Amino acid sequence: VGCASHVQGANGVGVAKLTLGATAQLDGRTAARASVNVTGAAADGDFSITRSLNEHCTVQQRFGMSPDGRSTSIAIVPWLTQSVRGNLSVSYAEMPGMSLGLFRRSTTSGHSVRAHINLQPGSAEVGGQLKYKPSPDFSMKLAPALSPRGWICQLMCSKALDEGLTKLHWDLRVRARSLQLRLTLVRSGLRFTLPIELWTEACGPMTLADAVFMSALWAAPPLAVRWLWCFGQAVCHSVQKVRAGSGP
Repeated sequence: VGCASHVQGANGVGVAKLTLGATAQLDGRTAARASVNVTGAAADGDFSITRSLNEHCTVQQRFGMSPDGRSTSIAIVPWLTQSVRGNLSVSYAEMPGMSLGLFRRSTTSGHSVRAHINLQPGSAEVGGQLKYKPSPDFSMKLAPALSPRGWICQLMCSKALDEGLTKLHWDLRVRARSLQLRLTLVRSGLRFTLPIELWTEACGPMTLADAVFMSALWAAPPLAVRWLWCFGQAVCHSVQKVRAGSGP
């Protein structure tokens, strides 16, 4: 599979990005995947093998190459219960690390909860994510995290259109001294991102009232679109029932 897109490079200038990928089923329990990304004059590659040990545990080995160096990792993903999945990952690169996570999904809806701990020499991060999915095409996420660099909280809203071919992501990233709003449009593998800095570090510390106000501004547009969509569907259904009842 190949995909071409236009992204922002490290110097702020737009560059072309080409992604090539291939997958192969080696046997009934083993699958291999390889991908190459070419962005401007830089290229990076990734190769992984995933094997199901049994119906409750999967192991993935991964090897990657990039201009920053090489990396390798191994991940074990066991199903602890019917709805709870664990994750243990160990990686070796210029900065080795280990990650431990838990994920729980509702058996009756798309709601889910996840938590993770990432450990690296001289650093660590603890975070989680709450996902609220009232319908198959709409979801909202709250993802707080804490590390020695400070705290960060991300609010994410996603809407799928055209049977999942088009996706809109409306994200808000809040830090102690900065606040960024990001609108992302994904269409058949092509991605367009518009970042907006609402609060920079030069403005000083952000008060709680400012954070609440910015969060309300972030939540208002997607919720308004969602409510208007549901209202329009309800009106259409009512009109159809009235026409059906007034027929001969």
